[in-house]
Amino acid sequence: MRFPIFVLFAGLAFAGPGEAGADDPSMDQYVTCAVYYRMLVGSFSSRYGRGLDAMADINREKMDKAIKLGKAAAVHEHGQALADEKFNAAWADVLAVMTDEINRNYDNISRIKYKYRNGCEKLIGPE
Repeated sequence: MRFPIFVLFAGLAFAGPGEAGADDPSMDQYVTCAVYYRMLVGSFSSRYGRGLDAMADINREKMDKAIKLGKAAAVHEHGQALADEKFNAAWADVLAVMTDEINRNYDNISRIKYKYRNGCEKLIGPE
């Protein structure tokens, strides 16, 4: 089932650290950030030779952190039996949306950076 991205991102935009809901971020929030960092990794990786390998590595670490936290949240929200299925479905939905947002071209990565950066930095940590 596809969710409009504003539904997935709505909680992320309003629940940063120290705010209501920040103690228990949702799986969808973590998935959104994991996919965001995945897109950044792809962008930096597609530009090898320009000295951006370190930036790809930094964002890969953030992606891994968001995945780990998202999978834990999935278990909490959906139980062990459904956690992987729900996480993977959310990942596929968010990836499709973000891929469309950059028009399948990493040169357009700024389109998602402006939209997701601040919320993901609040959830996962600054760059």
